Amino acid sequence: MKSVGDEGALAGVRVLVAAGSTRAYIDSVRYVSNASTGQTGAAIVEECLSRGALVTFVHGPCCAQPNVPEGKSDALTTIEIETVGDALEILREELRGGNQQVCIHPMAVLDYLPERLNGGKIPSDKTSITLKLVRGPKIIEQVKQIAPAIILVGFKLESNCSDKSLVKQAEKLMGRSGAEFVVANDQARIKDGKHPALICRKTDKGIETIETEGKREIARVLCDQIQDLLMKKREGMPRTVWST
Repeated sequence: MKSVGDEGALAGVRVLVAAGSTRAYIDSVRYVSNASTGQTGAAIVEECLSRGALVTFVHGPCCAQPNVPEGKSDALTTIEIETVGDALEILREELRGGNQQVCIHPMAVLDYLPERLNGGKIPSDKTSITLKLVRGPKIIEQVKQIAPAIILVGFKLESNCSDKSLVKQAEKLMGRSGAEFVVANDQARIKDGKHPALICRKTDKGIETIETEGKREIARVLCDQIQDLLMKKREGMPRTVWST
């Protein structure tokens, strides 16, 4: 493997990136969703492709699309999903059997879903309707159960949160999901074209963090960190495995 930052340093590495919003239907035409644009995910796809990775991009509706580097179109597989159920089904299918080596998961999976789907369309002449939401599945917590050897990157979004609290939330997500990295964001600071984030990594000495600014830098630093971890994993393999 080439050194960190080199073009082609992720050559042949299979990376799944899940990004964008998800939906949950209330009736046949109405749904709840979130405001995720998928721009960070698209930037990560571009960075991975530029380094030679084979990328599967699973994205929600109206998600930003990556600008594919010249000559890299054959290295990208795109799968569009709509609902949380769709996302879970596709990710299970893609992760089974060790098909992917890295899973980067900035997808905004809905935390709460309508308790039931109303048949047909709810009449529009009602004065009000009551909608009960229940907890949805935590997809990121299932990734390592399906593919234990995969390198997992989670994303944690909070609001009006200190860096110390962001790191604590990132550590909790690592504990629940087994993620090697968590990108922690404060929604209140993502504005006016700025996107500060902390890339958190678990080490023997505790949680180490790298401050980043902007989606491109998040993608670049994250890929550097993934390359570094892959290199260490490969160096630790038996020679017979390394040579295959």
